[in-house]
Amino acid sequence: RRSRRDLSANVGLEDVAGKFASNSAGWLLISLAVAFHEGGHFYTALSQSMRIKEYAIGFGPKVLSRKGGERNITYSLRALPFGGFVSFPSVRGAEEDEREEEESNAKGELSSKDRSGDEEDDDMKFESDDPDLLENRPIPQQVLVALGGILANLMIGYFACIGAALGGIPDPILADGIVIQGVDPTGSASKAGLEKDDVVLRVGDIRIPAQDGVKAFVNEIGSKPEETIELSIRKHGEGEPITKAVTPNKDGRIMVQVKPNVAEMNRKTADDVGGVLNLASSEYNRLLYDIVDGYSSVVKGSSKAEFAGPLSMAQMGSNTVSTGDVAETFLFFAALNLNLAAANALPIPGLDGARVVSLLALALYGKREIPEKAQQTIEIVTEISGLLLVILVANVLFADIGRVVPSLPALLKN
Repeated sequence: RRSRRDLSANVGLEDVAGKFASNSAGWLLISLAVAFHEGGHFYTALSQSMRIKEYAIGFGPKVLSRKGGERNITYSLRALPFGGFVSFPSVRGAEEDEREEEESNAKGELSSKDRSGDEEDDDMKFESDDPDLLENRPIPQQVLVALGGILANLMIGYFACIGAALGGIPDPILADGIVIQGVDPTGSASKAGLEKDDVVLRVGDIRIPAQDGVKAFVNEIGSKPEETIELSIRKHGEGEPITKAVTPNKDGRIMVQVKPNVAEMNRKTADDVGGVLNLASSEYNRLLYDIVDGYSSVVKGSSKAEFAGPLSMAQMGSNTVSTGDVAETFLFFAALNLNLAAANALPIPGLDGARVVSLLALALYGKREIPEKAQQTIEIVTEISGLLLVILVANVLFADIGRVVPSLPALLKN
């Protein structure tokens, strides 16, 4: 007979699978944004006649794969829809494979390529000085390929804003306070009796303003971890305000999702092409400013905001699509692309920003080859930074699961 813990764990895993399936519209939007990003790298390389090994959407095992075209490029769809990549043949990679194969043959063993049965590299023979290899191209051309994904997302983001402008840009009239959009049953807010559609008017003595109310609420709650705070709320937005006491956890959270308090929804529309483009540009600039400001606040530590992981983004995307508001869906897709562009612009190893910085440093250094000691230092820093990035991504994903399926993290800790 299975234990209660086993049954609970199965329920938690079923919840994850259910959430994943129910958010299929959101996953489709994320996959499209990733496809455009990787398509930017792909196009900038292809337009410069560079050798390309593979264009992939997702990570992990291949689900679908085909090879085609004059350049014999592999196109693949992979099991985990959390990203994607464009891979290029490399002199260093070929030399390492050749060295491993020689060592394996000397020992009478199979190389890793033989064990995997991967014969893709055999179809892509090249010389070390092949001018069509990415690493043999001039620095400006390599920089263009590195920036291709970011530029593609910025462009698609603008086109999405045009789509929203054609349908009418949402122009809400806001009232004081914020609206509870969702309540985690394991958090302090749930224990205090807060429910979906409740309106929070004050946090302690601080009034929540109509403009930037969400930021004010998050920052005020976040500034008082493990302290009891009185909230002034209006149940379901009706009746006289009442008081509820909550205690944020050690991370300064009461486990709720909130949104602005919209009193009335208007639409900004335009009658001609020029007006549509002006509306789109205005909304594009607003989204871009909010995203850059959000990243800046997190880096400076002046905000308690958290990075939303892929599960939360998929959930938000599906919720937006389910409203049937085409303009809102276009705006979400615009924000998704701009967020992807901003994240990849960060100078963190493994992201496009770091690649651009390294190429610019190489250009300023003025030589193709960096001294061996400097190269070793760079490799060590890159490995450490890459490990930290993996840890960060794992933490974001775990927190993400906790927000979408609150029961699972608790089960994993037991």
